[in-house]
Amino acid sequence: MATNSTGSFSSVLSAQEADLRYLLTIADRAGMFQHPVFASGYLGRADMSKTVQRPVYGLGADEMGAETEGTGASGTAIADSTVSATVAGQILVRENTQLLRNVTGESLSPSELFGMDMAVAASTRFLSMVATAMQSAAGSVGVSGADLTAATHFGGVAAYRALASLGIGGTGAPVALYHIHQVNDLETNLFTSAGGQLQYGDEARRMAAFSGGIFRGFINDVPIYGTSRVPTANAGADRSGALLGAGSIVWADQLPALDDPSCQAVLGGDAPDGSILPPMLAEIDRDGKSGITAVVGRIFLGVNYGQEAAIKVISGAT
Repeated sequence: MATNSTGSFSSVLSAQEADLRYLLTIADRAGMFQHPVFASGYLGRADMSKTVQRPVYGLGADEMGAETEGTGASGTAIADSTVSATVAGQILVRENTQLLRNVTGESLSPSELFGMDMAVAASTRFLSMVATAMQSAAGSVGVSGADLTAATHFGGVAAYRALASLGIGGTGAPVALYHIHQVNDLETNLFTSAGGQLQYGDEARRMAAFSGGIFRGFINDVPIYGTSRVPTANAGADRSGALLGAGSIVWADQLPALDDPSCQAVLGGDAPDGSILPPMLAEIDRDGKSGITAVVGRIFLGVNYGQEAAIKVISGAT
């Protein structure tokens, strides 16, 4: 049964706990933003500019050498570069007729759409942008047109660990972001030829919470994620997944400005636990003549390839 309510847009959303729903959904159910590999690449919130830039340094890339007594030593330069991300609007619009709202009631209310539907959409968009950005990785393994095997996966892990760019290569386990077809091929090869399987442990629940259901398990210490967002390569013949290390993906967001508080509100501007989450501009656009209410969610997000700490994994698309 539909319910009637009065008051400002912000007060209605507050009463229906849309802000809390948004925060909980995007942090717990769809929280790829919170995964340690991606959280480490957060550059900050764009302010008075659409681009956020940060310098990076090769700390730990060099070792000390033996000293000759009484002889001076020359300085060793620290490698440095910059990484950046440029934010742009990302949007989802849902249109409900008055009759539909009369029938569905709370299930399609603005509070539910903003607090659940839009939050999942925001995280899914982030994942798509990550999958696109990771195609800029310089290194790759795999054979065009061939199924992904355990040998290819482990070859990719070895290539990742051999990276020494900016002193970050080989530090910590990478995240495997593969197309679901690649994961299926990898599982089949593990089960039938390599004598193993994807592993689950105490950490699996926590990893699954970051992914919205795309977490598939571990191979040794590497978490495997399967998603349809991974793009094709080689004119559609292949899928191009990747092993991603901390710093390989950088991103930034922006706090939306309010033009009309009577029909706009910002959700997720301040997470109570300090989580890194993109705030969403929530808007209602009502067309009384048609009886259609448009529910609009918009985040300002930029994702880019950062440091050279990733390896593409190529395998057949079919």
